[in-house]
Amino acid sequence: MTSVNQDKGKRIEPGVIALMSPDGKEVLLAKPLSDEDVATIEQGLHIEKAPPNLTLAELEADIVEYIGGWHSGRYGSLGCPTFTCLEQRYGRPRIDGTDLELTGSKNVTLWQGLSQGLAQAILNLCVNGQIHWHPTLAVFYMVEGRPLPLPLAYYPIREEYRNPHWLPVEFHLGAACDDSFCPNRTQ
Repeated sequence: MTSVNQDKGKRIEPGVIALMSPDGKEVLLAKPLSDEDVATIEQGLHIEKAPPNLTLAELEADIVEYIGGWHSGRYGSLGCPTFTCLEQRYGRPRIDGTDLELTGSKNVTLWQGLSQGLAQAILNLCVNGQIHWHPTLAVFYMVEGRPLPLPLAYYPIREEYRNPHWLPVEFHLGAACDDSFCPNRTQ
């Protein structure tokens, strides 16, 4: 794996993948990749399914434990789970799903087609400060097999889009963290 060209991602130095601004002049997000990360990407992620028929409270507790497993390295060192990982674990609805959009920004979609229960659990956990999201590279969704068929929104959101755009995100524990791309970061 020598370079990544999808979604304007490219290596800026050995072992680092970066998301560039639309004009290609600014690094918006850089993420180091270890040899283990590259192997995981090449082999694909194997995510175990959650127990069936969880109550909302059980689902919320399981999501927090699952995200914590990513932070502890249980799933390699790729970082944090995405919506695709959550869907692989908790399932997708067979018919109409729920879409999540970024509040305060016009036409910025975080995800489409979640089950109503999973969408409610994620929103509850975010509101209660147990988890939060970060922008991430669309290439991780591509590796996981389910990028949204929308143009990419760039973070920080600098404009209102006339048409729906997708902001790829990953999930972290807690209400905020020290990462420079944390939307809830306190200075």
